[in-house]
Amino acid sequence: MASGPLTSWQKDGEEIEVLTDFIFLGFKITADGDCSQEIKRRLLLGRKVMANLDSILKSRGITLPTKVCIVKAMVFPVAMYGCESWTIRKAERQRIEAFELWCWRRLLRVPWTARRSNRSVLEEINPDCSLEGQIVMLGDYGSAPWQLCHGILQGSILSPLLFNIYMKLLGEVIRRCGLRNHQYADDTQLYLSFSTNPGEAVAVLNRCLAEVMGWMRANKLKLSPGKTEVLLVGGSGFGEGDLDLVLNGVALPLMDKVCSLGVLLNPELSLEAQVTAVARSTFFQLRLVYQLRPYLENDCLVTVTHALVTSRLDFCNTLYVGLPLKTIRILQLVQNRAARLLTGTGHYVHMTPVLRQLHWLPIEVRVQFKVLFMTYKALNGLGPGYLNGLGPGLCSYVPARPLRSAGESLLRKPSVKDIRRVSTRRRAFSAVAPNLWNALPREVHLSLSLFVFRRQAKTFLFKRHFNC
Repeated sequence: MASGPLTSWQKDGEEIEVLTDFIFLGFKITADGDCSQEIKRRLLLGRKVMANLDSILKSRGITLPTKVCIVKAMVFPVAMYGCESWTIRKAERQRIEAFELWCWRRLLRVPWTARRSNRSVLEEINPDCSLEGQIVMLGDYGSAPWQLCHGILQGSILSPLLFNIYMKLLGEVIRRCGLRNHQYADDTQLYLSFSTNPGEAVAVLNRCLAEVMGWMRANKLKLSPGKTEVLLVGGSGFGEGDLDLVLNGVALPLMDKVCSLGVLLNPELSLEAQVTAVARSTFFQLRLVYQLRPYLENDCLVTVTHALVTSRLDFCNTLYVGLPLKTIRILQLVQNRAARLLTGTGHYVHMTPVLRQLHWLPIEVRVQFKVLFMTYKALNGLGPGYLNGLGPGLCSYVPARPLRSAGESLLRKPSVKDIRRVSTRRRAFSAVAPNLWNALPREVHLSLSLFVFRRQAKTFLFKRHFNC
């Protein structure tokens, strides 16, 4: 067998390009596994963000502790993204220390010609902990800062990509038990649907949990029963005693709500807790943005609002489709508050002209736009596999006899036999997506690229909602 670097690779007669490095989830991975290039790239991005905040940091109306919080919230997360998988040598440690001190000196407006020691700068800033250190806090008491030389992903010393490959076999173990699963980093979710008799389902789940625990032990991983949560969806007729799930000898109780990838889910899937949490966090961010309003130009203020408020409203917003208007109205109030902040509109002014002026789609229409966006990706092979394989959910409409609608790229709507419950038909992706897709014009269906589709779909929804 020949040894050496891989220079070419063919699959099905087609040659695939071999790269020396590529970006995966925002992290640059090189063929030799060296982290120095990624560290340099991240620190450069942090310097660019710091330069963009120069007008804010020069303001005399903002106190020094507030400026320090701004740097920690907007600069350091960019520079230290993916640092869990960095291997820090002496050169990288010096580079990170130089970047941190450069940020603090720029914050304090200390010129490079000034003979001022780094210790005096850190004493004035009082950052609590450096970028490569940690402090253990217990109540009001904290330990002394401790320097970190290596970053590791929780549960493994592998990089994010290798950790996903390492955990891939666990999915095969779960599927052999007849369950579906979803894995994201070190978070694994099991799904099982059953009828009115939960006895068999409980036996299958317990058997699967035992095999998962065995696989974890065999692969030097730990599965904590205290962090394992159980949610029963749509099972109002079952009590807690009907589901006796046991993991490593510890009974797993049913939860009123669980957090799945940042989304709060309850047994009724009403998402009221999620909407309340989003509204609370976005209103808090709006109060912070309001404090920056006197010091920022309008363009910068719009950017900060989108980064801190709109991004939270749009996170997993496809789950909000079909929700009652009283729930959607809570999020709409947040968007209205943000629009008033940017335009200086009074509290009693009607918001429809203001949203039209900003070219913002209301919350309900933004949810529809996201569903259409995912539908286009699923139909063109750009979406995740669980959407591409919905079967009758995303099936092309083929009329029984030749009609003009046969060439309009429509989707077949699921029948009442496919989805019997009215509440499910109002919120299920397989039922909502065909209705929204068929309402689009034919030229939007036939968009040649994802960028063109986004632009045309948003324009169509904007004109339809605002009657322009």
